[in-house]
Amino acid sequence: SAIGVGVIVFIGVALALSFIDDRVKSSWDVESFIGVNLLGIIPNLNTIKEDERYSLVLDGSQAPGVEAFLSVYSSAKIHSKLDFPKSVLITSTIPGEGKTLVSCNFAGSFARHGKRTLLIDCDLRRPMLHRHFKQQNNAGLIPWFEAGANIEGDLTRDVNLGIIKVGDNLSLLTSGGRSKSPTELLENPLFGQLLERLKKYYDLVVVDSPPMGAVTDSLLIAERIDEIVYVCRFNRAYRKHIKLYIKALHRGK
Repeated sequence: SAIGVGVIVFIGVALALSFIDDRVKSSWDVESFIGVNLLGIIPNLNTIKEDERYSLVLDGSQAPGVEAFLSVYSSAKIHSKLDFPKSVLITSTIPGEGKTLVSCNFAGSFARHGKRTLLIDCDLRRPMLHRHFKQQNNAGLIPWFEAGANIEGDLTRDVNLGIIKVGDNLSLLTSGGRSKSPTELLENPLFGQLLERLKKYYDLVVVDSPPMGAVTDSLLIAERIDEIVYVCRFNRAYRKHIKLYIKALHRGK
């Protein structure tokens, strides 16, 4: 199916930039130069405790940034051409752009609006979602593969997957550890079948993946995903790299 790509931009600390600096510095860079839909701009959240930032929307907080995430939710609904159930991959160019923070609050926004939502940690090299939701990381994707990758029966009760309810309408599927060969797991056809089967239980499956510039994992996941949200932080990633990676994601479909 055709892939839809939207971009979310984080506002970082203002820097003195030279004229030839090719990094993303404005919403114009996203919509005109890169040529994709801008889903929203998230303000700096440094005034909020780090352990509270990942569940801002889900907790019903009135903190700065919540309205921005809810605006992203509205934009994503408007720009999407697909009905529920569906899956969304969230990635970025380099580490430190706020990708995982967006994943958590993007999933929380849909859960807050009544959609049964599953958040999956597909960063099998550097998993973090279990920490942000204060959960163990014993069960998950890796143990499920090691146990034979059974896609029969009720997946929400599979002990190897160990899907955890972390809020109203929001569940979490952790990585289950770190993998030395995540590419082999993500290339496995059973992984694609798992994503499809999970849409039987959830309206929205949100996949948090590694940055595009670090490894090829996101490209492998994108082949099995319906839509993509690309996160970039002002003054961090270069426009030419973002444009290149988004083209690669399109080709992956």
